[in-house]
Amino acid sequence: MSFATGSIRARLMVLVLLAVLPALGIILYSAAQQRDHALTMAKEKALGLAREVSRLQNEHLARAEDMAFTLAQTSQVRGLQAAACTELFAAIMRKTPQLGNLSACTPDGWVFASGHPLPQPVNISDRPWLQQTLREGRPAVSGYVLGRIINKPIIAVTQPVVDEKGALRAVLVASSDLQWLNRSLDDLGILPGGAYVTIIDSQGVVLMRHPHPEGLLGQALPNAPLAQAVLGRREGVVQAMGIDGAQRVYGFAPLHPGRDYAYAIVGIPEDEAFAEIQRNHARDLLLLGLALALALAATWLVGGRLLARPVDSLLQVTKRLAQGDLAARSGLPRGSDELSQLAAEFDGMAESLAWQYTELQQSLDLLSASNRALRMLGHSNQAMIRAGDETRLMEEVCRIVVEEGGHQMAWVGLVMQGEGQPLRPVARWGDRDGLAEALQLTGAEGRRGNGPAAVLSGGPMAFDDLAGDPEGAPWRAAALERGYASAMALPLRADGEILGSLHVYSARVEAFPQEEVNLLAEMADDLAFGIKGLRARGELERATEELRRHRDDLEGLVTERTTELNQANERLKWEMAEHLRAEQQALKLAAIVESSTDGIISKGLDGLITSWNQGAEQIYGYQAEEVLGRHTSMLAPPERAGEISAILDQIKQGQAVSHFETVRRRKDGSFFDVSLNVSPLRDSQGQVIGASTIARDITERKLAQAELARSNAELEQFAYVASHDLQEPLRIVTNYLQLLERRNKGRLDADAEKFITQAVKGAARMRGLIQDLLAYSRVGTRGKSLELVSAETVMEDVQANLKIAIEACGAVVTSDPLPTVRADASQLGQLMQNLVGNALKFRGTDPPRVHVSARREGGEWVFAVRDNGIGIEPQYLERIFGVFQRLHTRAEYPGTGIGLAICRRIVERHKGRIWVESRPGQGTAFYFSIPAEEGRQP
Repeated sequence: MSFATGSIRARLMVLVLLAVLPALGIILYSAAQQRDHALTMAKEKALGLAREVSRLQNEHLARAEDMAFTLAQTSQVRGLQAAACTELFAAIMRKTPQLGNLSACTPDGWVFASGHPLPQPVNISDRPWLQQTLREGRPAVSGYVLGRIINKPIIAVTQPVVDEKGALRAVLVASSDLQWLNRSLDDLGILPGGAYVTIIDSQGVVLMRHPHPEGLLGQALPNAPLAQAVLGRREGVVQAMGIDGAQRVYGFAPLHPGRDYAYAIVGIPEDEAFAEIQRNHARDLLLLGLALALALAATWLVGGRLLARPVDSLLQVTKRLAQGDLAARSGLPRGSDELSQLAAEFDGMAESLAWQYTELQQSLDLLSASNRALRMLGHSNQAMIRAGDETRLMEEVCRIVVEEGGHQMAWVGLVMQGEGQPLRPVARWGDRDGLAEALQLTGAEGRRGNGPAAVLSGGPMAFDDLAGDPEGAPWRAAALERGYASAMALPLRADGEILGSLHVYSARVEAFPQEEVNLLAEMADDLAFGIKGLRARGELERATEELRRHRDDLEGLVTERTTELNQANERLKWEMAEHLRAEQQALKLAAIVESSTDGIISKGLDGLITSWNQGAEQIYGYQAEEVLGRHTSMLAPPERAGEISAILDQIKQGQAVSHFETVRRRKDGSFFDVSLNVSPLRDSQGQVIGASTIARDITERKLAQAELARSNAELEQFAYVASHDLQEPLRIVTNYLQLLERRNKGRLDADAEKFITQAVKGAARMRGLIQDLLAYSRVGTRGKSLELVSAETVMEDVQANLKIAIEACGAVVTSDPLPTVRADASQLGQLMQNLVGNALKFRGTDPPRVHVSARREGGEWVFAVRDNGIGIEPQYLERIFGVFQRLHTRAEYPGTGIGLAICRRIVERHKGRIWVESRPGQGTAFYFSIPAEEGRQP
């Protein structure tokens, strides 16, 4: 056959090839799209699995922290019972294989109890996480370390163990072993075929590999391509060569974010991800190749019978088809010849291509919608995995529908209680015009109610054309006004319960093919399941919290009841002891009363005498049988009878009468001075039923006081006269010496001037000594009556009086808040000024620092005056309070040696005491006490 006769066949074969090329392009394009989609799905799946592995590990770590907290409260651990703790830890680990180990150590790091046997004594004091717990007294979590007891990679969780006073006694350590994750992954079966899970730490060290971990555990591979792609990032997806050299799609996520990072990496082989796509691609190419082979064979067979014009016609039609005009036809008449049949077949092929192209376009649209729906389904599942709040989950799903699905608006409504109640919109995305509220959808009876009431219909409903759907007339106006052309409603159904519905709106007509509706319905079911799960988890958390609260209340009630019982027992013991002491005291008191030299008399509220001791017989001269049952007024002179009634009135009010001095009459008619102390007598209910009187004969004391007053007056007069008579000659001597010094200034030799100066100074010292002696003698006679005085005010006056001396030596005088006491204000000021003045006088090389304070000790206030002066030798501490007692020469420190004696005299007048504490070179502290007023604080 010549080339000329074969050119028609060649041309026809070229035409056939050209006709097949669009189909081949479509197949190749579809294969590329499917490959991209498969790669996207593989990445999402790898990332989702990596997050799931991270979640499993984080949940396991949280359980380990909770277990460590619980065990730290047990009596075995708090009591440091090594054997009991070891047995308890071993029992818990048998029931909890996820734990690597449970152990407890003392604050110095020595492990005293372990769930795994200790091969030898173990000390973990160098572990940073243990040091953190010891330093801060709170739990800590380590990074991934090699355990010293189980020799495996672990995470250590610490919990401090404290006693009742809050002191740290031990540290409990719960270790998490990564090998449990291998078992969990096997049990869950979530890994696709050929997938690997690898866990590396922040340095690229392989901590776990599942499956087939042999040969890689513990290796540091920071320079491996996969490690370089992962380290330093939060989470993501990469295509890289794995640690074992295989090319995979890897998803990675951090373990326990917020601490030292480690990463969970899940790798899916690319061959596994593209296997089904490659099989479909090979099948399509095979079918296309078979079709092409058949077409070429037919063209070869019939080409010789074609004429040029029909061939040209067919060639033109072929060109049109090649240009995409699938409506082109040959137009050749039909007949039985080969050319006619070819034309008919060609036209049929053109029609088939047009139909296939239409079908292919529809398939691509459907595939695109399915891809969108699959992406929405995948992303919504990821949102449910991460969700912690019901409303945020529904908002995230609405966002995914709008942004991932390409729709204009989505909202979720929940069912309200009661028939015909409106759906309550709780989440939305893209609803800028308030369509969800404007619709006012309800759960009314009927398939649609006044809106797409998918809640009652129990199945998804799609409205492909809102404008042309007669069933949407009652509610479509609001949607059409906002530019929506189609809508869909999907029920949120979980465990047979309708929770609400998901509503989707699109601006396109027929925007919801059936495949997308099915996938969106599946997404709605997953959303309902997620809502139900979040609600169940919330109920569980609330129930757990309620149970914990009841447990705490029960423990508190038990503790409270135990405390009450202990207190009742102690109170009963105390009452029994008090009763026994009371009986013994009563016996002692009866003996004392009977043997007392004071008159002890009891009487009723009517004044009738009910008891009379021997002391009363001696004082009053009456025997007991002479006075019992008679009124106590018989003992008082007639002019003092009113005192008896006044005292009884005061006793009836529950008030005692103390040290009441008066005059009473004896049996022989003589009168004597007496001091009475009258106290109310009470019954067991505390009611006043009578009075007890202690009478003491003070006749001799009165006489002594009168004599003492007379003697003091004479002594004071003598001291005044002596001081006046002594000072007058001194003034004369001093004046004449000073006059002699002025008149002979410059005419006397040095010795004479020195003698005159010494004589003047001696006279001045004598005058000061006389004045101090006079002050010393007048402490007990010229003092004012004692009254309530603010020591704070007295101290302010002392500082004002000594202001010049304080500033001259650069002293600092401070004081604490001082109390109010019953004292002679003038003498209290003299006392404090003498002590502060001594501190300024006997100072060392440093500027003086004086501090005045007071504290309550029992029934008295103890004042302290502390300084940083030269101090006193121990052997002189008692001597310094004597008159004329000096420890230094007058050249070193001036003074008469009477100041501290005056201080002691003042303190003794106030019924107090004075003493000193000191060490040479370390300062001195003078203390004095003054009786405190009952019930009065600073």
